[in-house]
Amino acid sequence: MRKAALRLAILAAAAPSAGCGDSWPKICQNELALHHEFNDALMKIVDEDSAKFYKEFYFEKMKTTWETLQKRKEMYVKSRLDNKQILDDFVREMVADSQQRGLKNPLLMKQDVLNRWANDEQRKNQINRLKNIMDLVEEFSYHVKPLYVSEIGAVIERRRRQLARINGLIEGLQREGKEAPNLEKVRSAPGTIFSGAALL
Repeated sequence: MRKAALRLAILAAAAPSAGCGDSWPKICQNELALHHEFNDALMKIVDEDSAKFYKEFYFEKMKTTWETLQKRKEMYVKSRLDNKQILDDFVREMVADSQQRGLKNPLLMKQDVLNRWANDEQRKNQINRLKNIMDLVEEFSYHVKPLYVSEIGAVIERRRRQLARINGLIEGLQREGKEAPNLEKVRSAPGTIFSGAALL
């Protein structure tokens, strides 16, 4: 438990440091690290007592760290882009095109999308307002790169297994006529801690 506390403290200390040396991949990796930390905590919960301990001493800190990361993300986007929606549209088109062609890496389609946008007057005006668009696409496409997507999938599967195990603990206690308030709060913790996250 002490090792987990130390890792969380280090991550929490790093979270507010938006600015010099920051990047979109680094922020994504910090988010992913917090999801891993949460999964590590789930693995250590075996009964009501351990559920109470992690709920009281870890999950609230994780929630605060997540909220700080979201503020950091917002600040970083504002520092790099006037309109992230344009870039999100570009990335979505890369992903759609790569899926149509059976490609695992959406970035392989960036030149195709850029060429298509260059022939669309509205899109052409939008990309003309973005300086270094290819650098921005490369950076802000980090979350759709195959390695990152694969790691996200592993986190989701690991969490699914642990929440299923915790659900089994709750059902076992209920069959014995006992209540499991702390375990039930742990079961719903992902939505409470990672507010607004696609990965729950």
